[in-house]
Amino acid sequence: MIENILLGHFGQRIEKADIEWLFPPYIQKKGPHETQRGTWERVFQFLRSGDYRQALQSPGYLVVHIDTDVSTHQNFGVPHQEPTTGRSFAPEELVEAVRARLKNEIDPEDLPLVGHRLVFAIAVHQTPCWLIPLVVSDPKRQPPLPAAIMRCSGRFLKRTSGANSG
Repeated sequence: MIENILLGHFGQRIEKADIEWLFPPYIQKKGPHETQRGTWERVFQFLRSGDYRQALQSPGYLVVHIDTDVSTHQNFGVPHQEPTTGRSFAPEELVEAVRARLKNEIDPEDLPLVGHRLVFAIAVHQTPCWLIPLVVSDPKRQPPLPAAIMRCSGRFLKRTSGANSG
């Protein structure tokens, strides 16, 4: 799905051969009692290991996709609510907190060098708001959506149209 969206968004500027999957595909559990490390843990491991460096040897971007639905897990460590008041974080606040968490896994010396080439595609509670502007570029044609998701999609569009993605 992401591949098709990227091809649609970038049009003739990229080809399918330009998209390289670096991260292993999702591994499904074989049985109800088998534990499998979640893919979000593997994203952290990928960033922590520095494997992104090889991917960024060639020109282009590295899309890091992660969902917030599991961000409350103790090893992820990003709550959905303000701990003292219980107020739910707005999608923008949650995205920023997850972005900060992901950046925490990247070597601090690398971030100034590669941060502008990282696109953090953060799906809020499995709502891929970052996909909206890629699928429908004309805001007048976008389906009616809650204002918070529209703000989130607008921020992604700004970041992918030339602003710093890191």
